[in-house]
Amino acid sequence: GIVIVSGDGLFYEVLQGIMKRKDWQEVVRTISIGIIPGGSGNGLFATICHEMSLPNNPTTAAFIVGKSLKKPIDVLAVDIVKEQGQPVERVYSCLSLEWGALAFVDIDSEKVRFLGESRFTIWAVLSVILGRKYRGKLSYLPATSISDTQKENTLLLAGDGSIPEVQSYWEQHELAVAADGISPVTLLLPNPHGPVPDNWVTFTSDNWKTMLNVNASKI
Repeated sequence: GIVIVSGDGLFYEVLQGIMKRKDWQEVVRTISIGIIPGGSGNGLFATICHEMSLPNNPTTAAFIVGKSLKKPIDVLAVDIVKEQGQPVERVYSCLSLEWGALAFVDIDSEKVRFLGESRFTIWAVLSVILGRKYRGKLSYLPATSISDTQKENTLLLAGDGSIPEVQSYWEQHELAVAADGISPVTLLLPNPHGPVPDNWVTFTSDNWKTMLNVNASKI
């Protein structure tokens, strides 16, 4: 196993390293990651304690690691699309995906990390005072438009023979056709450089405040 003493940031870096390995499938099945909370927020550890009905403190962390208690968690694959013709950058997340005011609070408050978790409260108040607004577009595929078969096959592995006929984008995706041919591929995503499919819903606004996609309950 792997034990880290940190907050959510170092866990994120460990996750990136694991998912970039050729044997990532074997690693995620056989290697557990333990956390001793030492960051500002410790959202992932707080979620683990909540899900296991245990108190949120370092003693609990030591107990969980010592007893090798395990709790599975989903991993999100995030493709960062840049300019036309540039490669798509893929990163992985297990806590949340945030944009706008929340990202401002999280990232900009790094300069006062010495304040601990109170830095988030201070920067949240600052964000409200500044009244920040963001221009953005959100497109999503409603769950009601996905068949049961599609739901069961949302995440498949390239190169293992299980992928049916797919859109040409995935055949050209540099991560889907990696040297080992086993990078995770999400079949329901359209070509990021092409139009949004008709069965997707899109919102565009100049007055976005924030967006938060949560995979853990305590952040």
